[in-house]
Amino acid sequence: MHLVIFVLLLISCAYDIKVSIDQIKGQYNISIDNQIWFRSSRTALYVNDRWYLSNDSTLPLIDTRFVQGNDPNLGNWNETQLIYILNRNGIISNITGRIRQWNSQSALTFHLDTGDKILMNNKLLDKNQIRTIFPSFNIEQIDGNDNRGYFTFQGVMMDFDSQHAGIWNSPSQIIRNSLEGGPVVLFDLNKKGQGNVVIISPFSQFMATSLNQQDNILQYGVMGSMITIPVNYTIGGGVSQWKSRPDGLPTLYRQMETLLIDNINQLSLPIGNDLFRIDLLSEAAHDCGLIMYEQDWLHVQSSKFIPLLTDIDLDRQWLMSTSEGADKVNITIQYCSSFPRYALQTLEISRVTQARVSVDYTRHIVHREDQWTIGISSLLSDALDIAPFKDVFWSTTNEPGSAYKPSPMEPLPEREIVIAILSTGPVSPGDVINYTDSKRITKCCQQDGLILKPDRPITMIDLLISDWSQNNGNKQGELYSTQPTI
Repeated sequence: MHLVIFVLLLISCAYDIKVSIDQIKGQYNISIDNQIWFRSSRTALYVNDRWYLSNDSTLPLIDTRFVQGNDPNLGNWNETQLIYILNRNGIISNITGRIRQWNSQSALTFHLDTGDKILMNNKLLDKNQIRTIFPSFNIEQIDGNDNRGYFTFQGVMMDFDSQHAGIWNSPSQIIRNSLEGGPVVLFDLNKKGQGNVVIISPFSQFMATSLNQQDNILQYGVMGSMITIPVNYTIGGGVSQWKSRPDGLPTLYRQMETLLIDNINQLSLPIGNDLFRIDLLSEAAHDCGLIMYEQDWLHVQSSKFIPLLTDIDLDRQWLMSTSEGADKVNITIQYCSSFPRYALQTLEISRVTQARVSVDYTRHIVHREDQWTIGISSLLSDALDIAPFKDVFWSTTNEPGSAYKPSPMEPLPEREIVIAILSTGPVSPGDVINYTDSKRITKCCQQDGLILKPDRPITMIDLLISDWSQNNGNKQGELYSTQPTI
C-alpha cells in the first residue's frame, strides 16, 4: 500500500471529456467537447532535501499501463498509470501517477502512489509550497478562441476575505496562498458561465495537501512543511510524544491527559487521547445543556501551530476526534474562521452543520465594510451541505452604550435580518440590551418560533460571477437567488 493523493476534476455539464497521453514523455491533455482545456506540466518530488523532476531526467518515466476497475460508490473506471523511477543514491522505488476516468461521472481523479519507502526531509519547504507534484497544469490561453474565466475560494470564513476572480491566462495569480486556498472554478466567459464548468479540487487528504501555483503552473500535492510521508500511509495515524501544560486544565486532566505544545508560538492542542474531547463535550452537554459546539480560530491553528504543519496526519486527527466527541453526546459543531480545506474536511464530519461565511460584524458597523455579501462563500458551504452563518447583526440602527468605537451604526437592519434568514443559517441578533427591535426580528418566524427559510442558501447568480471574472476581479454588484417550497 502506498500514499494515495486525489484531486478531482468535476465537469458540471454533459459534454464529452477525453484524456490524451504521450506515452513517451508522460504528458497529458484534457479536452472537453473536442477543445483542449488543460495541458500538463511536470511530475516532481522533494525528498532528501532536493527535487526530483520528470522534466530533467531525475524522475524518469519508465512505463505506462492501462487498467480498469470498479469503486462501490462511484462505479466503473478506466485508468492510465504513469510509472516513474526514483533513485536516491541507490534506494530505488517506483512512483506512480494515476489518471482515472469514471464511466458514470463527468470527472477525472488523479492519484499519486509515492512508493514503499519513507520520504523524509530535514530542510523543510514552506507551508505555502508543496513537496509532491501531481497533477500539474499550465495556466494559459490555449488559442485565440479561448476565453475562460475563473474564480476561487480562498481565505478565512470559508473564503470570504480572499475570494477572487479573473481571466484564465498565464499572467493570472490563481493561487495566492496555498494554505488558505481551495477549489478553483473555470468556465467559458463567452457563455457567461452557462456552458462548460470545471471544478478543480482536492478529493481527499484535505488537511495535508494543497493546490499551489509556481509561475504559470497550477499544481497539487502534499504541503511542503510536512516532514515525513510514511510507508503505507493511510488516513489514520496519531501522535506519540507529549508535553503537559501545568495551567488551564482541571486536575483530572493534569493527571491523566497531556497537551501537544508548540513552544515557539506558545500554542497547544490536546491530541492523541480522544477522551479529552469526548469527556469535555459530554460534560458540557450534560451539565450545561450544550447543543452546539463552536470551534473558533481555526485559521490560527492551521497557520501557526507547527505540529499541524509538519505531521501529515495530525490536523485531520484532531478534527475527527472532536467529531467523535460530538457524536457521543449528539451535539452539532460550528466552524469559525475556517479555510476552505476545513470545509472540504467536513465531508468526513457530519456533525459540522454550520459555519461562518463572513468576517466579523464589527467591520460592518464600525468600518462600514459590506460584511453581509455572502453570495460567493455560501456557494462552497451549500455544496458541502453546511448552513452558512453571516454572524450576528443589530436590529436597530443606533445602539448607544455599545463597546464598539468610535461611532458604530447599522444603516439597514432589515437587510441584515433578510440576509440572515435567507442564508438558511442561524439568525442571531447581537443587540445592546434594551435595543432589540422585536417587531423586526419576529418577522422571520412563525408564532411558535419556527424560522421561515428557503430550501437552499442565497448565492450569487452565474451572470454576475461571470462579470466578476470578466472585469478583472471587480464585482459589478450583488444579486442573489434561492428557492423556497411553499
